[in-house]
Amino acid sequence: WMAAFIGLVAALVYHGSHKLLLHLGIDDPLDASAVHGACGIWGLVAAGIFCTDANVAYAGYDINTACSSGDQIAVQAIGVGALLAWVTVTSAACFLILDVVMGGVRVPEFIEGIGLD
Repeated sequence: WMAAFIGLVAALVYHGSHKLLLHLGIDDPLDASAVHGACGIWGLVAAGIFCTDANVAYAGYDINTACSSGDQIAVQAIGVGALLAWVTVTSAACFLILDVVMGGVRVPEFIEGIGLD
């Protein structure tokens, strides 16, 4: 039942993040940010919320109490923070390099009007 609930919440997270991107005017035609970003973060957090010590032992890991004590949620939250920091730094570096080398990543405005597809 936990997997079904996590999937149901993921659908709501996707729908909400999709609507938020539209509201903010952010162009993400494939919804990659909603699917991989928002739903990925939910998946990381959900792993900490719904983990059980029995499942950790079943998976072959050493027996510990990280799940029952709530420590696993903190570990997952730290993981989310680390991933967000990594993505922010590497994306900024890539876009800075593209800006210096190519003058940015946008096409001229008249080509935007025509369309790229």
